[in-house]
Amino acid sequence: MSVHDYKLIYIECPGFDVWEQEPFIDDLRTDELQTVIVEGFDGKEFIVFYENKYNVRVAGIIGISRTLFICTVLSVGSIFFSSDANTLVLNPIDRMLEKVKVISRNPIAAANQ
Repeated sequence: MSVHDYKLIYIECPGFDVWEQEPFIDDLRTDELQTVIVEGFDGKEFIVFYENKYNVRVAGIIGISRTLFICTVLSVGSIFFSSDANTLVLNPIDRMLEKVKVISRNPIAAANQ
């Protein structure tokens, strides 16, 4: 049996003893259980539980990886945006303020430049 297979942990058949093995149903979370209920031609229900812990763990790792990737992309994007905002917006405003200060100190000298 490979690690990717579902592990059979519980079988309930009408007229037979209940078969159960570790890990027990009560020890697993609901996401880690796969339930199959089959109704036979005579109306009897067969209930089977499979352990799905490996797939749930892989899905969790993929979700965390996706979140970290998105955080990284957003961080890098904000760094580039901040750099562009400084170059295109703040630096020209600073130069304009310097010119206004020069003009306010000596308007005649600034007009001759």
